[in-house]
Amino acid sequence: MSELKPRQKRQARIITLQAIYARELQGSNLDDTCNFMMDSNNPPSEEVLKYGKQLSNLIFMHAVEIDKLIISRSKNWDFDRITLIDKLILRMALTEMMYVDEVPP
Repeated sequence: MSELKPRQKRQARIITLQAIYARELQGSNLDDTCNFMMDSNNPPSEEVLKYGKQLSNLIFMHAVEIDKLIISRSKNWDFDRITLIDKLILRMALTEMMYVDEVPP
């Protein structure tokens, strides 16, 4: 993944969250959802869209492993009680920290 400015990473994370949320709710294709973002009033750059797609794919590639980590750290809290949007934000954050080299430690 390429080095993006903080503002670009924020935009990519927004796209990612929208894409993974749509996929969880409707089974939407990640690429189709990310490409749909190109039709918005403020279309992302190609590199932002690429980062968003890569992050989305990493999230689903490692979802089981990341969910196990969340479950092991969620004391006195049943995983099924965590709202979908909260789970997705946790998955996205952990994926970036664990599997993206450009994220500072």
